[in-house]
Amino acid sequence: MLFWVWLPNFLTLTRVILTPVISWLFILGEGYMFFAALLFTLAAFTDSCDGYCARTYGSCSKLGSILDPLADKILVTTMFILFWWGRTIEGWWLICMILRDIVVTSLRLYLTFIGKSLNVTFIAKSKTALQFLVINILFIWQTVYYYGKTAWWYNTGTIAIKIFMYFVLFLTLYSGLDYVYRTFVILKKNN
Repeated sequence: MLFWVWLPNFLTLTRVILTPVISWLFILGEGYMFFAALLFTLAAFTDSCDGYCARTYGSCSKLGSILDPLADKILVTTMFILFWWGRTIEGWWLICMILRDIVVTSLRLYLTFIGKSLNVTFIAKSKTALQFLVINILFIWQTVYYYGKTAWWYNTGTIAIKIFMYFVLFLTLYSGLDYVYRTFVILKKNN
């Protein structure tokens, strides 16, 4: 029984543990990009598994509710920083993503500190899923970049990916504003 209680938190921590390994493979370069992408996909999959296990076995915990979004942010932010370092994404885009996560994480921690909680919305879950998807696409594109940047489809693909990334950025910022609004509603009710 104890195993099922700790399994969701173990899966959550797996994302944190895999982050430096994926980063190392990414930095090693082109020959290791496939393995980095494979490990990232595995890490992203644990995000679905930990929530499912917590709900199924009734092992939802305060620690898990803090660790889960934090593990997501560590993994996603690290990957975006690496893609910025690899010149696949632009700096302003990365800054917007990081600032949003700092604001939301700070609000969640403050609410936890005062004994309140902020439920994860469908928009926030969709945002995380789309961030995982865009990172997988960027892994594929990072590999394609080495082989196909002179091909006719490369420019079209680059434009399509940028449009998708703008959509993910919009949804990320929108979910951040939603968290800010809902936090103020909670704080106003307490006064």
